[in-house]
Amino acid sequence: MQLTRFDRWLKEKYAIETHVQVLRLPDDMPHGVKVVELPEIAGQRFKFLLVCEKTVVADQLFQVLRDAGMMFNTQIVVRDKWYVRFIAPQERSVSWTIISWTLITAIIVVVAGGAIKLLQDPEIRENLREALEILKG
Repeated sequence: MQLTRFDRWLKEKYAIETHVQVLRLPDDMPHGVKVVELPEIAGQRFKFLLVCEKTVVADQLFQVLRDAGMMFNTQIVVRDKWYVRFIAPQERSVSWTIISWTLITAIIVVVAGGAIKLLQDPEIRENLREALEILKG
């Protein structure tokens, strides 16, 4: 489904983070970067994982790494948080889901309200009572 601007903002702000793998740590690290040392595995080229939760911080880190001439690998990863499945569900739009549920709820309220108003009329209640007696036999 088509994502709205609000959906994309929610996803960027709260659901995704940027992982950058590097051989060595840069001298000038932007504020907001988490450093994770990767375990020693044969054939693995990178030693550190830099995690950026904000896109602005990731862009600053990319600039620092380019200026230093360092080799790096990036990945955009969905965060492992409990709220991610609610604000950024796979292949669905939160905005359209909220709009759909609001419309369905409004229709149910209007129909239920109309039925209650109709049932308050004594003549309609009497007609329904007679219809039930006829159906019972």
